[in-house]
Amino acid sequence: MSKIYDCYSAGPGLFPRDLPSEDRRETWDESEARIRALNAAIAEIPEFNVITPTNADLTAWPEEQQARACLRKDLFLASRCDITFADVTPFGGRKPDAGTIVEAVTCALSGGLLVLWANPLTTFEEKYADANVHPDSFLDKHYNLMLEQLYYWSWETQFGIAHPVFGSLKEAVAETARLVRKHGLQRVPLLDKIITDADAPDMTKTVKALLSR
Repeated sequence: MSKIYDCYSAGPGLFPRDLPSEDRRETWDESEARIRALNAAIAEIPEFNVITPTNADLTAWPEEQQARACLRKDLFLASRCDITFADVTPFGGRKPDAGTIVEAVTCALSGGLLVLWANPLTTFEEKYADANVHPDSFLDKHYNLMLEQLYYWSWETQFGIAHPVFGSLKEAVAETARLVRKHGLQRVPLLDKIITDADAPDMTKTVKALLSR
């Protein structure tokens, strides 16, 4: 029997969207149904058990407790699941949803496989074309330099390769499934490797020197 991997689907898509044609906004139930339909791409993989975020059980809590409860729930899922598929499509501006970034970082640092996707897939330069920002770095092609580098590091640790941000969840799921079937998957907390990686000995010395001051 094949190993089953828990897959957490993170992103801002769960928030209700405006429906101009109906002159109203989605209900939370409708938005959750929409996301579950999107996440069918994950559920179609026999080895993948998809976990879709939901706040259904938290709505009865006192309002001042809901945010803390949601944070703990989402971080627990991101830190315990084998794979996190994170939607980094810009949300309410040029950057990905901040909560999704927190979940993505939690996944990679705790040892899960981080997978980034966006639709549409636009470059950093395209998103900031109307702003007084002209990054020259060839590394920051899409969204967030540190987040993308964490994503590359996660893939390099698991598969020995890096992959650009995917242009759709379906594409991300297909390639992830292919590599997991080929190489398997094990939890390797990147947090434990920050100052021990053999490919960055000079960085290790620098960090230790800073901490000793």
